[in-house]
Amino acid sequence: MKTPALIAVFATLAFQISSAQTSSENDVLQFERDACKAFLDADPAALERVLTADFTLTLSNGEISTRADEINELRSGKVHYDATL
Repeated sequence: MKTPALIAVFATLAFQISSAQTSSENDVLQFERDACKAFLDADPAALERVLTADFTLTLSNGEISTRADEINELRSGKVHYDATL
């Protein structure tokens, strides 16, 4: 009788430990939220704060876009991002 209950407790604890996000995971998720907000708000100053100097983005056509490219495109109004739900 105790064995199934003990197994259930250990399974629950293992799930909680494995599903808890680490500090690094939280940092990555926060970066993604901040970067997306900067793009959606068309806010080049926010994008400058979020993207590191060595930031690169590989586009779907294989081209590489740098931090400066992304900020300049946003600043120029050449691109516009919409949120999709």
